[in-house]
Amino acid sequence: DWFTAVPPALVAEQKGTIDVILVADCVWMLELVTPLLQTLRVLTDQSPSADVLVSYQRRGKPTHDAFLQGMGQMFERMEAVDLPAIGIDDPEPLFVYRCRRNLLMES
Repeated sequence: DWFTAVPPALVAEQKGTIDVILVADCVWMLELVTPLLQTLRVLTDQSPSADVLVSYQRRGKPTHDAFLQGMGQMFERMEAVDLPAIGIDDPEPLFVYRCRRNLLMES
């Protein structure tokens, strides 16, 4: 439930320990974009070097555009994964991104 804030105790407990955040098939309704982005912001504020892997199927242009705009504003790096290179021959309409907020902490 993206409308429920991440519990502060959980956030404090996980500070700096999150390596990967996996977001799979969570982008389909426009009204869920902002709460999802807020959740990602809270988690990556505590672990700015975490890699965020996002995979979803495009289901509508407004939702897709709003999500990409929000992600672009949040992350310093957002790269599309080359799907044919990993064996996905017909990637339409699948999108996979690898994102990171803090490039200074990249290893």
